[in-house]
Formats: sequence, structure tokens, C-alpha cells
Amino acid sequence: DAYIYYDEDAEKTVILENDKKRELDIDKSISALLYNNKLFCDDEWYDLNDMSVHSFSGKYESYWVMDYYDGYYIFVLGNQTIKLTEEELLALDKEN
Repeated sequence: DAYIYYDEDAEKTVILENDKKRELDIDKSISALLYNNKLFCDDEWYDLNDMSVHSFSGKYESYWVMDYYDGYYIFVLGNQTIKLTEEELLALDKEN
């Protein structure tokens, strides 16, 4: 179980997962989803294992993450669906 909320007093996004509390400077108006210990936002994602920030670029930069299943991140854009492995996801960040 994981919960994501915006703390108005601290002005930070808070992630509660497995009794761990993490805070990130993410605008409250940004939508965020958590899959496989990664927080996906509009045009970037955070690896909560090491708190690193990564961006989307290249041909998949407009896609939105929808799920994590069987070792793949599932992304959609309109009626197009792709699945990316962890390595392919990390490679998107290197295309910048």
C-alpha cells in the first residue's frame, strides 16, 4: 500500500509506502502515480530507491504511465500502448 498527498504546511508532496515517509518538491497541481517504487509525474519520474530524478525524452516523451505488470511499465498515448523494461525506461532519460 502506498499513499501520495500534498502537505500544504510543508509545501511538499509526501509519499507514504511500507512505513517509509519521503518528501519531494513537486507542485501540488501535478498528477503523480506510483509504480514499482517510482513516482511518475507529467514529464519526469523519481526513483524512490535513491531519490534520483529522471526525465522522459525522445519518441515516448508524451506517453503516460498506466501500470507496472510482469516486469514492464505500461505507457499509453491516445490509442497507442507500449511496454518498457526497467532498462528501456532508464535509457529514455539518457536521450536528453
